[in-house]
Amino acid sequence: MKKKLLFSVLLLVLLALTVNAQNFSITIDAEKDAFYDALTGPSNGLVFMPYLCYLRDIGTPPTDDADLSAKVWFAYDADYLYCYAEVKDDIVAATNTERFQNDCMELKFDPDPNSGTNTKTANCRITAKGADNAEEPTGVDNLNGSGHLEDVEGTDYVVSESDYARRLTDDGYVLEFRVPFDYINEPEDNRFMVERTVGNKFGMAINIGDNDGTTREHMIQWSAGHTDGAHSYPALCGTVTFMDNHVLKLEAVGPRPQDTVVVNPNAGWYIDPNFAVAIDAEKDAFYSELTGPSNGLVFMPYLCYLRDIGTPPTDNADLSAKVWFSYDADYLYCYAEVKDDIVAATNTERFQNDCMELKFDPDPNSGTNTKTSNCRITAKGADNAEEPTGVDNLNGSGHLEDVEGTDYIVSESDYARRLTDDGYVLEFRVPFDYINEPEDNRFMVERTVGNKFGMAINIGDNDGTTREHMIQWSAGHTDGAHSYPALCGTATFMDNHVLKLEAVGPRPQDTVVVNPNAEEWYTKDPTAGIKGQPPVAESFNLLTNYPNPFNPSTTIKFSVPKTAFVTLKVHNTLGQEVAQLVAQRLNEGVYTVNWNAAEFPSGIYIVRMVAGDLINTSKMVLLK
Repeated sequence: MKKKLLFSVLLLVLLALTVNAQNFSITIDAEKDAFYDALTGPSNGLVFMPYLCYLRDIGTPPTDDADLSAKVWFAYDADYLYCYAEVKDDIVAATNTERFQNDCMELKFDPDPNSGTNTKTANCRITAKGADNAEEPTGVDNLNGSGHLEDVEGTDYVVSESDYARRLTDDGYVLEFRVPFDYINEPEDNRFMVERTVGNKFGMAINIGDNDGTTREHMIQWSAGHTDGAHSYPALCGTVTFMDNHVLKLEAVGPRPQDTVVVNPNAGWYIDPNFAVAIDAEKDAFYSELTGPSNGLVFMPYLCYLRDIGTPPTDNADLSAKVWFSYDADYLYCYAEVKDDIVAATNTERFQNDCMELKFDPDPNSGTNTKTSNCRITAKGADNAEEPTGVDNLNGSGHLEDVEGTDYIVSESDYARRLTDDGYVLEFRVPFDYINEPEDNRFMVERTVGNKFGMAINIGDNDGTTREHMIQWSAGHTDGAHSYPALCGTATFMDNHVLKLEAVGPRPQDTVVVNPNAEEWYTKDPTAGIKGQPPVAESFNLLTNYPNPFNPSTTIKFSVPKTAFVTLKVHNTLGQEVAQLVAQRLNEGVYTVNWNAAEFPSGIYIVRMVAGDLINTSKMVLLK
């Protein structure tokens, strides 16, 4: 028996290694490889470099992201550091014989941050154009033109054409290349590349220069020190940590423990602005782009009430919801706007209160079973609940566990709630590392594009002293979904932080369970008329502004179902009013108004619509 068990374990390990090997395949051809699609931010190897991260000590600043910006992806294997970069640059030029004066990308390295204070970095550079189309071919650099990639004996690396590729695009260029770890060294002062083992760190800075005429005009940088000095002083580099499965963790923090740690106070630059989620019970800009279950938005009208629980809700005002989902390397994010005519937390039993529950099947491929991982958050917090002991803040039941069975300790930064005129808002995040069922060895699948996990959404309604009814998104559409994973719906990891949600059972070993009402229930806005009738606004509605993020102007749309005096004002995050856009009596209809924010600094702004006692708010992001 023990031999069989040992063989099974070895087979599983071998299969896991095979899967990882199959998932990691990089071709140096200036085309984005599938592996990079799973990277979501600096924590797993993707860095966004907006024009805002230009070097203040070089030339004149770029004017916007179209002038100069980039997305840069990194990965590694036993031999190479891999890089793929998509650069936006309105004029691509290689006009100078000095390589660094052309449109180019540079990597500066601190091979071993533990080997002493020094003033040298290993480095490589690749020009945006090749010798075949550069204005000044002698200014072209193919990774090691300056001879700063050396082995431990000081021998230069001889670059081959298989090590790099470049491609011009309509709005800039693409660079892809690899750098051999054995040549990322500074042999003159005995600093050699650290071993490629999980947890080891090296230093790196990324520079992208811009030549719009005859010489470099400006440069953007990822680093800790954020100064041109990063090219020669390793303490100013950022930190790169080797992680599992070919992933690199990038931090804009100085890597050298013997120096005072240098931290870039603007590290928020390097997170893609199209994905920025703040847990504050306000709708984030990212969610405004989601349109339906295929990319993470679910409508839950009262019609999707559970037939096996209590009495049905009467209409959408009694109970309905819109729920948005997204993810990054570490968390599943959820933002929910719930319509509920009476919001109550009167019961000591958490599930008997107004609340939202997520039920999970961490790995649908790991066998038939009857348990789900889960979390719950109550509509009210302990400060305003009728029965504070009935409040749940995500893990009151202890069903979020790591692989060793240790409960997740929830912090206040993980959730937020807000009461509204017609219900409540919940926003929270759940760490993937704690979505597990360790008792039966079911652990969360890897967050790579195409992988699936199971999920069901329950929203309960307490209008008195106990739960009266519940609406659900799932495949099986029954209260049994809380304990039987085959009844969950399917969530699939997609590109760019998107989750595809299907009301279909996720478990291949079971007969697939399909919710026959998914198209009718979950793809229609609950504020719209039923079964194709013309939409009728149930309340004064402030719609999402477009574009968002914006620079410098955006259009705000809102609807008025009956004549009323309406004000529309813009506030900063301190609550201060910065603009009044509307203040007049309006008849029934849909209106748009433009806000030009040219005079205001980048940041988050709240647009606030007031009509009598009704108040609606929405978050806008100004990004200059």
